[in-house]
Parts: sequence; C-alpha cells; structure tokens
Amino acid sequence: MSNRDRVGRGLEILAVGLGPFVDERMSATITDGRDWAEAWTERDAARGNAVSRGAARRFSKSDPRFLLQLLTEERRAFGNHLSRGEQSFASELRETGNKWAHGDAFSGDDTYRALDTMERLLSAVGAADEASQV
Repeated sequence: MSNRDRVGRGLEILAVGLGPFVDERMSATITDGRDWAEAWTERDAARGNAVSRGAARRFSKSDPRFLLQLLTEERRAFGNHLSRGEQSFASELRETGNKWAHGDAFSGDDTYRALDTMERLLSAVGAADEASQV
C-alpha cells in the first residue's frame, strides 16, 4: 500500500468516525426540521458559491473534506465541543484532504503526521474504534 493509499484509507475511516459527531451537532443548529446537509446546500447556493453545470453543489455527510470544513467553519456548532487545539487538527486535515484530492504524493513523514492527526481528532470526538483503525 502506498502512502497516498494509506492517507486515502485514513480519510475514509475519518469520515465514518466524524459522521455521528458532526450530524448530532449540526442537527441541533437546524430548528425547522430540515436535514442539515440540505440546509447547508441551500445556504451555499444562496451565497452564490460554486454552481456547476447549472446546479448547486451537493454535500455528502460521508465526505471527509465536507465534515472537516464544517468543523472549521461552524464554530457555533462545535466551539463548545472541541478545544482550539482539536479544531486545529481539523484545519490541518483539510489541507491533507486537499492534497489527497489533487493527487499529491505523500512522504513517509507526511503520512505519519496525517494519520496521527486523524487519530487524535477521532479520539477527541469519541470515535475510539475508528481512532484505533487509523
């Protein structure tokens, strides 16, 4: 398995572990009963962000890059649940996810750092099983 494959697998596990944590906190921010991911899509479209082929972007609750974006941008939902250091793990992993998505290579040190940071963030959100998998 290449370092790039290791990081990709780590991101998949990260999404599984972050999912319930993000879902619970984001659901609490929506008061009208809508699904929070749909509400986020509508909000994104209303802001005029990246419309492709005439359709608004769709967000997936299983996309680790989207979940990390929420952790870093929705401070009102997560600020009381993650320390600043833990929030910085999410910021660092956004960079990792972007590198991975753009096909960049990962050195051994970069891979170790990414996986270690994933483990730390997963532990912080109570996803012990996924943290041990990473």
